[in-house]
Amino acid sequence: MVSCTALAEHARHKLKKIPAPMSNTESQQRLVMLLANGIDCAALQGWLTEQAVGYEIEATTDADFALARCQRLRPRVVLIDPKVGSETYEKFTSLAATNHFDHVLLLDDRLHIGLVAKILSVSHVSYLTRTSGPQVLIAALKQMQHNRQRVFDPELESQLWQTPQGYAFRDGPHCPAAGMLSARELQIAEFLAQGFTVRQCAERLGISASTVDNHKTRLMRKVQVSKGPQLTRWAIREGVITA
Repeated sequence: MVSCTALAEHARHKLKKIPAPMSNTESQQRLVMLLANGIDCAALQGWLTEQAVGYEIEATTDADFALARCQRLRPRVVLIDPKVGSETYEKFTSLAATNHFDHVLLLDDRLHIGLVAKILSVSHVSYLTRTSGPQVLIAALKQMQHNRQRVFDPELESQLWQTPQGYAFRDGPHCPAAGMLSARELQIAEFLAQGFTVRQCAERLGISASTVDNHKTRLMRKVQVSKGPQLTRWAIREGVITA
């Protein structure tokens, strides 16, 4: 049996042979995928190629290499598995904001509402889960070839609505806990769940410790936890942080 490591090394070696850069027109139809393991790289790249989705596809498990390729080639879409880590995929969303590519598509294993809440304010980031099915992924990729419209998992259709400021969770009794958090509360929840103290959060955000403490009190009430370890477990379960 071929190991994940061997497949990853094969994919990395193959990518290094690809000539670059291409013209702007050609590069707009390129899809770069950053996935968590080599088997995924080989399987998803092969399957999408067979489906003739209209992209020239590259796949790798090496975040630094993928980042360099994106900076050089300016692909239309960068597909990322969130399991590579929040710090990693946030680098790509920041790069997309500088027009190095049009879309970041997060392809998650299952729905993580906390992760969705984190990206709603980022205009060029879309979100799908593998459970939505292959045809949903194909349709999303084809749509991204033609416009900058965001795509969200079908399971989210009844939970999101588009406001003049962008997408948001609908208010009401069915709104998930993560959807009730403000952007600042979500940011502080992420820091606290990673083990930062209130004072450290305040230093990182440039605000007072008392302000952080007030946010902490409100956010813990909203997500219905009372202790730090409970908040960490909630944040991992909801995708606010990666384990």
